[in-house]
Amino acid sequence: GLVNGGEASSEGVELSAQFRATPNLNLGFNGAYNKAELKDDFEPAVVPQAGYDVVINSGLAGDRIPYVPEWSWSATVEYAFNAGAGLNGQVGGAVRWLGDRVNGTTERTRATAPGDPSTVLMEEIVAPIELDSHAALDLYAGIGRGNWELRAYVNNVTGEDGWSSVELISSEVSGTPVQTVAVPILPRTFGLELDFRF
Repeated sequence: GLVNGGEASSEGVELSAQFRATPNLNLGFNGAYNKAELKDDFEPAVVPQAGYDVVINSGLAGDRIPYVPEWSWSATVEYAFNAGAGLNGQVGGAVRWLGDRVNGTTERTRATAPGDPSTVLMEEIVAPIELDSHAALDLYAGIGRGNWELRAYVNNVTGEDGWSSVELISSEVSGTPVQTVAVPILPRTFGLELDFRF
């Protein structure tokens, strides 16, 4: 079942900087470190059985907060130019990097003596799934005049693989995991945008 989590903390530091290398060239960087974790065990669920109790904790103190990377950063570059005939354009790109994450919290199942949770007869711990770090390169170019702009882009230029989320699906009968469902990051994507301001 679902239970309320205990206290959690999220502490870190973030740096965001923009540099104008020339009147037409802008460079940017953003980096973050975040230590986000549970401070308390989740409230246990107790299921009485014949001769013992099953005590289930679905999160333990010290667990990382799901899907929060410890490290992440991005770097950007943009060059603006005048193409003549009133046309202005820009070309640029960005590199994004996301550190490893976990998809959930630790689940601990204990069999204890009836009414005495300090006497542990059996213990099973299921750790969350770790999602590897991944990076992606995005590129774009645009040109426009007055109140319109045409922009072309390619996201994830190199077609890097990575996962946005991962989840285990358990059997309703046995409770054991029988299937993994995962959502990938966007693959290489081409696009064309036309903006008109009025």
